[in-house]
Amino acid sequence: MKHPSVIFRSAIRPIIFRPAPVLAVGDGTTLRSLKPEHTDRLYELIEENRSYLQNWLLWISRIQNHSDCYRFLLHVNYRSIYDGRWVYGIWHEEQLVGLLDFNEPNARLQQISLGYWLGEEYQGQGIVTGCVSACIDYLFTIHNVSRIIIKCATDNLRSQAVAQRLNFDWEGLEYQAGEVSGRMVDLNVFVKHKQRWREERGK
Repeated sequence: MKHPSVIFRSAIRPIIFRPAPVLAVGDGTTLRSLKPEHTDRLYELIEENRSYLQNWLLWISRIQNHSDCYRFLLHVNYRSIYDGRWVYGIWHEEQLVGLLDFNEPNARLQQISLGYWLGEEYQGQGIVTGCVSACIDYLFTIHNVSRIIIKCATDNLRSQAVAQRLNFDWEGLEYQAGEVSGRMVDLNVFVKHKQRWREERGK
């Protein structure tokens, strides 16, 4: 199904916005496209959770004001999962409460990495687990994806729990993968193969 296009104009060039399909998660949660009009709420959410998020996310330090947030949203696009900057807003009871993005797209290997974060007050309700599960079904069913990867800091137990809860296999460790808040971070790498997903669903 083709989606209507909305054009936002920037100082550089027109940006054609084509929304991503809405993914229903259940229990009042959906995954929906992000637009520049969501700048205020997203910035508010980041500010409310900055001290927590900066422990895990390097890019949070680049969002210091509304203008930074607006520029970030201007460059979100949904051309394709392998050629775009695909970032879903996590909406719970009509409130933007977090983000889920498709990272490190590799069309040759047919793989996508999922990243996610949620405001602290919304954690512990199964929201992220439901969102990741919906994305797994979407990517394996609609797109030509063979592997879905989740990378988590070794001390980010909540994020790892999502991968484990959804039966991702531990694939290995990325030692000193990057520096976040002045410390080097090791990443646990979890993977879900399409064939494993099929077996779990009895397909």
